[in-house]
Amino acid sequence: MKNLTIVIPVFNALSETKRCIHSILNSDAKDASLLLINDGSLSGVQSALLDEFGSVENISIFESFRNRGYTASVQFGLENTNTKYLCILNSDTMVPKVWASKLIRHLDDNHFVAGVGPVSNAASYQSVPLVKGDGGFSTNDNLGEDEAGLENVNRVLSTFSKNSFVSVPILNGFCTIFRTRSLLQIGGFDRKSFPVGYGEENDVCIRLLGEGFLLGVSIDVFVFHEKSKSFGTERKKKLSKEGRATLDVKFGSNMLSDLSAKLKSCSELDLLRLWLSFVFDLEDVNVLTNSKAKTLKENKLYTFEGPLQLNISAKGKLLVSQSDSEAFQVSGSTDAIDVVVPKGRTFSIVSDSPIESALVNLAYESYFEVVSLTDWSGAFNSLEDTNQFKMPFKMLSLNEVEN
Repeated sequence: MKNLTIVIPVFNALSETKRCIHSILNSDAKDASLLLINDGSLSGVQSALLDEFGSVENISIFESFRNRGYTASVQFGLENTNTKYLCILNSDTMVPKVWASKLIRHLDDNHFVAGVGPVSNAASYQSVPLVKGDGGFSTNDNLGEDEAGLENVNRVLSTFSKNSFVSVPILNGFCTIFRTRSLLQIGGFDRKSFPVGYGEENDVCIRLLGEGFLLGVSIDVFVFHEKSKSFGTERKKKLSKEGRATLDVKFGSNMLSDLSAKLKSCSELDLLRLWLSFVFDLEDVNVLTNSKAKTLKENKLYTFEGPLQLNISAKGKLLVSQSDSEAFQVSGSTDAIDVVVPKGRTFSIVSDSPIESALVNLAYESYFEVVSLTDWSGAFNSLEDTNQFKMPFKMLSLNEVEN
């Protein structure tokens, strides 16, 4: 991936940093240019990095003898790259085997997009499946924290997200791929106002929005984030408060609050979290593609490829038949729903919550194309009563579509 430079600021957290680098070298970004910027870490960190990665051709290791701050490190990376794209990646992250190409695809597809990030276990409003936990943002403990778990989460996401890009007003700074020229156009990162970070990513996002650029989240990519390994929780809280005060001075006290509120209310991300809540309740998640399934085994995630019609029972029975429809359709009865999946599309359901998960999947599809409701006589009240589940979206009937 010769069009990408990955900048990783390093401050202590040696074992996490090594894990991060190894995950990159085992991913689709293995050929990207890596800039490791050791920002005044404790004695031994630099020599350990040189011993392990000094001979890797595409890795450059820099050292500052005093701690200059996170923002100075990422700005140094920006000033020393000549690639089309620049990734700012925290050292306490772990990336899956396929991540960079998916994020870059959205930048290639739309030249007005300046930055794209993934979802994560710990990335404020980019977190899944929980955003808030005890006393603040959730870290969704134990989700994707090892290689096998990370790949499984990404495999699960791919069954739902359909390579989707969700437009958002601000991005969490733990992992973002930017269009390099867009960052240069706004003058890069503000080292003076945010010397240690904690606010610098919001500042960059606000200035990019001001230039007319778009930002987004690729919800088929999950990157694990350990969080707070360099500074610790208490100092992080202090730094976050100081960064917020600086943002309020630069842009007004309502700017970040308004943008955060928009991100918080992002319905596409809410639907993803709702769907994942079904999946991650399972003891053993296996993605199965099977167009001939007749019954649903417990604790399974099923993915089907169109064209076909699925009759999904509230009791977990499944009938599969052929269909020649060119659009998604849904109809319901008192104890089942029928879903028509068009050719070239996939559709997923969770065996333990078959109807609920199917409706959430349809709700997500409705953001991109019309989902036609052909018949729902008696089904809505019955399903709502028996499953305590409300329809997450308004489906259009065929008559409404035609008119």
